[in-house]
Amino acid sequence: MTLRNRLTEEMKAALKARDDLRLSAIRMIRAAASNREIELKRELGDPEIQEIIVTLVKQRREAIRLFQEGAVRTSLPRKSGSLPSCSGFSRSN
Repeated sequence: MTLRNRLTEEMKAALKARDDLRLSAIRMIRAAASNREIELKRELGDPEIQEIIVTLVKQRREAIRLFQEGAVRTSLPRKSGSLPSCSGFSRSN
């Protein structure tokens, strides 16, 4: 099963389970992959989607670190909650 198909199946499961946090993370991954496909004007393969996921996980970790260091804690629970959802698709956490 390709990573794209797995994301689609996981999104369906998250919709059925009403798991908003996981659904949001999967949609974020799919949107980033779609944007990259539009940039490149071709369909992405699994390694390229994997690279996008790794980048998104790094961005989330950095955002969490910055929120924890600063006084701004408004969106910290949402950002830190979506990290496991994103990294669940990443092979190299």
